[in-house]
Amino acid sequence: MKKVNSRIVFTAALLALMVTASGAAWGAMGEVTSFAFRAAQEDVLGHERSLEKDGKADAHFALSLKGIGAITDVSLKALDGAREWSPAGGGGRWAMVVKDASGKTVSSESGLPVTPFLGFANLNLFVADDGTAFSETREYEVTVKFIDGSTASAKTEVKGMPDIFGAPKSPEPESGVMTAVLYGIGDRDVAGKRETLGKDGTNDAHFQVRFTTLSVVDQVTIRNVDGTNAVWDTVPGNGIWAIAVFQDGKLKNRADGSVRFTVNGDTSLDLWVADNGAIAGGKTRFEVIVRFEDGTTFSETALPGTPEVTSPVEDILSAVLYAPATTDIANRGETVGANGTPDWRITLSLAGEGTVISFIVRGIEGSVAEWDTLPGNKKPLVVVTDPGGKILNASNGSVSIPLSGRKDLSLWLDDAGALSEPANKFRVIAVLSDGRTFERIIERPSPHLPAPKGTGEVVESDSVRAFYMGKGPRNILGKGEPADITKGLDANPDAHVRLRLASLDGTIESLTVESLDGQGGDWDTIPGNGRWHIAVTETATGPVLNKNDGSFTRKVSGSSELHLWLADNGKLSANPSGYRVVVRFTDGRALSQNLF
Repeated sequence: MKKVNSRIVFTAALLALMVTASGAAWGAMGEVTSFAFRAAQEDVLGHERSLEKDGKADAHFALSLKGIGAITDVSLKALDGAREWSPAGGGGRWAMVVKDASGKTVSSESGLPVTPFLGFANLNLFVADDGTAFSETREYEVTVKFIDGSTASAKTEVKGMPDIFGAPKSPEPESGVMTAVLYGIGDRDVAGKRETLGKDGTNDAHFQVRFTTLSVVDQVTIRNVDGTNAVWDTVPGNGIWAIAVFQDGKLKNRADGSVRFTVNGDTSLDLWVADNGAIAGGKTRFEVIVRFEDGTTFSETALPGTPEVTSPVEDILSAVLYAPATTDIANRGETVGANGTPDWRITLSLAGEGTVISFIVRGIEGSVAEWDTLPGNKKPLVVVTDPGGKILNASNGSVSIPLSGRKDLSLWLDDAGALSEPANKFRVIAVLSDGRTFERIIERPSPHLPAPKGTGEVVESDSVRAFYMGKGPRNILGKGEPADITKGLDANPDAHVRLRLASLDGTIESLTVESLDGQGGDWDTIPGNGRWHIAVTETATGPVLNKNDGSFTRKVSGSSELHLWLADNGKLSANPSGYRVVVRFTDGRALSQNLF
């Protein structure tokens, strides 16, 4: 006689019992009889979504239930919103490990499986924290979800444990061989009272640092050491005002304000910030901190210096050429259009006042090739896009682009071979309506630095697995790219792609589903570029993780799974094998795999 799995027998018996009782008026399948904090001694998991032990004690809660049913999920949250946890994590929640009464782990990185119980159930919940939640006394609430959709909740108070869950301390910067000078309010206006660069109508304060090292700068911070409170940095997304960083007159910031650039030996950096009154007040001292990619830092208190006379920033600040990836919007003609060959890209930052009426890209060494936006001269077109991917050329190829402060653009070129030759050099020229011209020699990127957003070379990877699951059952999106993905819903079920990532660490910047022949349509999570939206969920029934504009970012570690939902254009469902999924990370990696 074959041995029958006891869990299957139990589940079958439970379902039979549920069917028998289906005529009754059911409330929740179970209720919480006990919920309490137990200890913080055992190390079970790590921070955020990591299930790897990190050598730090985790908070342990004991949960008891009674009733008849099956548990499908358990979540825990601090009632003041400091932190939330669930078995699968995601959506801003950190991971949770769930163990049964015997100490066996019943949860996994994909969540909590359906867990039947008959009469009573005892669960042990383990959660990690970085000092945000458990360093202070707070009230916590547990919510148990059952298979019929009902829930049961309970609350408990946990006294603060600063000795165990102390708030994280910022490492003290190491003292480096660096000089720092504050020149006071200068005559440039390149930084605003916000996280992005650009004029705000008020001249900025000027710092200058000088040091000697061979490394890569990845962060700059300026903060007060006494007097009026003030801080500026190059970290995007933290609400702190930006620092405009110049080296040899060239702006080093990316579009989001961050920096990452190589320094070789004796280095001088000019730093410009929008003053909050602390600098003009003259009674506050400031510390400048420069951090490098290896974790070392130079720091120094800025000494007062004699103000320098500087000219306003009004020129092309940077122009970098990147090899083709997947975008195909330029050809050898004078109007916008694909020709089946991915385009070369120039990332361009320029600053000034006026209107740009033309761009010219001209060979200056080794090649006579030339591209422009002037209609009717039979030269191949420069296609111009904004940071969101919107094409700025008119129907005849011409441009008229208002310029007030800094503007970041991309120039797309179809190449007959001149750009692919490393020895060839090119110049980009911006012509303004009043006759002025801004010019800069185009640089090629260092091979050691990541490519900018959307330009990383796409590499096929076995760590990416994409499975076409058919259409439905969900309908989340409509066709097109509305400014709000919740708008424009149609009546058709969405195409469903299950995406599995194996042994991948990093932060996903965007997801793309694109046709292999360029004729089947594309979808992505990058707003404003004309491609249809992709909605992303963590489970097949989970909530949408995108922001309303369609953008999506996600930190992943180890193995993970996502579900992609797309409004079908008829071609995808007819030939899924004609498409691939591209996963782009913030460090420049672009990994792909064809749909199975």
